[in-house]
Amino acid sequence: RDEQVEMAAEAERAGKPLTKKQKDDIARFDAQINDLNVLVQNQLQEQQKVTNDFVPIIKRLTEIESSRSAFPGGPDLNPANP
Repeated sequence: RDEQVEMAAEAERAGKPLTKKQKDDIARFDAQINDLNVLVQNQLQEQQKVTNDFVPIIKRLTEIESSRSAFPGGPDLNPANP
């Protein structure tokens, strides 16, 4: 896109009108950029949703792992589980 815009700017400075192809190319690049921005935003939203969905699960697993390391003999030796 940058190359196309630069070429178009040079043509305009030289007093030449932009060709239909140049206009179409720039419009196509702009549309692709917009589509990619929308895709990235959707992926970021999905990533945040997945993170939010799994935070409680990860927290609980971390708690379980911590309790296992505190009582290496297993739950039978855990005073909280008589």
